[in-house]
Amino acid sequence: MIRVPFYLFILVISFVIVNVADISISSASIIRPFLWENGVFMDLGSLGGNDARATDINNNGLIVGASTTSSGFCRAFIWENNVLSDLGIPFRGSIGSAHALNESGSVVGESGLLVGASRRPTLWNSLTGEIRDVGPPNSHGRAADINEAGQIIIQNFSSGNFGQAFLWENENLTNLGMLSGSNGSLPTAINNLGQVVGEAVFVNIGGSITEQRGWIWESGVLTELVLPGITKLHLIDINDHGQIIGQGDVIGNASGQPTIFLLINPDRTFMQLPLRPVALNNQGQVVGFGFEVGPVLWENGISIPLGLFPGFDSVHPASINDLGQVVGFVESSAIPEPSTWLLMLTGLLGLAGYVYRQRRWVA
Repeated sequence: MIRVPFYLFILVISFVIVNVADISISSASIIRPFLWENGVFMDLGSLGGNDARATDINNNGLIVGASTTSSGFCRAFIWENNVLSDLGIPFRGSIGSAHALNESGSVVGESGLLVGASRRPTLWNSLTGEIRDVGPPNSHGRAADINEAGQIIIQNFSSGNFGQAFLWENENLTNLGMLSGSNGSLPTAINNLGQVVGEAVFVNIGGSITEQRGWIWESGVLTELVLPGITKLHLIDINDHGQIIGQGDVIGNASGQPTIFLLINPDRTFMQLPLRPVALNNQGQVVGFGFEVGPVLWENGISIPLGLFPGFDSVHPASINDLGQVVGFVESSAIPEPSTWLLMLTGLLGLAGYVYRQRRWVA
């Protein structure tokens, strides 16, 4: 008769239990939305899940974003007066994510079924609770930004295209057009003057993206934004003064690091930024990632590190309002799932049992 060591028996049984029950042995990180103001972080909480992220903040201090629930579903949220609330879903079984809001509390983003359906551009009225689909029919996409006039820019996709730029205003949809020769057009931001920035996508015969170019749409006309010495321009945000942040490649740069980050003025002069920009406010402040100091707030040539949120390993800014308040999300190191703890505990118990038996035999 073969005698199996007690500790080996315990480990084998625990392995069988975990695999038969189809329990995944994995780890999960904790992600929380934050508000940063004058060097101080605040955790905004979640809707019950471990993944929640803030995406935008207005000058009234309202904050929007997305959070998982305790059931693992993603929902759009709004944070006001220290309370984080679910913005709701357009129909049962759907999920949602908020991307931007204006001073009136109108929120835009996307929503759709959890499985087997495309996302739709969505408008939430945080005051009345009304939820509306604002996208073109027979397609999918996301509402990317909204201004004070209620104009909404939409990144729209349908079969066979690489993106179309739409403007929703007063129940009407306007196709913003495309640069000549491009295969797609994606809007990224709109200001209160109705100026829209975005990027044109160029695709080869094989369907791979070969180039992107920045564009601006104003007064009904879409034109390429051209900067001397810069190619592959990607535009990220625009403020009410017409200042734009973005990034591009330096033509002819042989250093191996051709990408530079830019603050572009209305007259199309520009300066290189010492950070990878994420968002821009009307005061000319830029929030983003510094090259050596991590997340920073940049203003008039000075970079102010945001610092670290105690208990978390990384900080990811997403938006800044005119008061200099910054929102985004922080992330902790991975923590073991309950099933992982179960297997580890079972193994330790088995090892302890083995040591105990060994001592008895010796005695």
